[in-house]
Order: sequence, then C-alpha cells, then structure tokens
Amino acid sequence: MIGYSVGGGYDVYARLIARHLGKHIPGNPIVTPKNRRAPAACGSPTGSTTSLPGQGLVFGTIGRGTGFDPLLGSRTAQFDGTKFNWIGSANDEVSVCVVWNGAAR
Repeated sequence: MIGYSVGGGYDVYARLIARHLGKHIPGNPIVTPKNRRAPAACGSPTGSTTSLPGQGLVFGTIGRGTGFDPLLGSRTAQFDGTKFNWIGSANDEVSVCVVWNGAAR
C-alpha cells in the first residue's frame, strides 16, 4: 500500500521496490503496488499498512519520519512508533532537528 498520490516521490520509490522485492521473498510472489488515498493514509501507518483478508501479506510505504511522530509529541498519531520494524529504504538520508533557545520569542 502506498499512502501517497500517484507520481510523487514515495510512489516512485514504492513502485521501484515492488518491481524487485518479490525476488527476495520465499516463493517469489508478485508484488502489486496500490495507492491508497484515505483520510488516514497520507503517510500514516494506520492507513497504509492495513491488513486485507485473503490478499496475502501487505507492506506499507510511509514517510521516512512518520515513525517518530508519536515520539515527538504528535497528538494525531494513532500508532506506537517503537513497535515498527523497518525492512528497508530506497535511499540514504539523515534527519536532523535543531532548536535554539532564542527562536520564536
């Protein structure tokens, strides 16, 4: 499940990974990417990784910082970021958060 619109960066990454992921899973299953644009799906684990009965294993593509939302105090996060298991990434990025004591006075 891709919790973003067609043609965006995360959509491109998810489709690229889907093209090759089946070769690395026992049984070499076909991985079919699907965009899911629901209110909770815009990068949210609750919307993009929903289990679908009878459809097999479901993977979700989320924003690289989404797992940190509840840890950073997001009140809209409906998941526990400490329960995630990351299985890969299409790129290598470093996120940095800096705060200065004179900011926003």
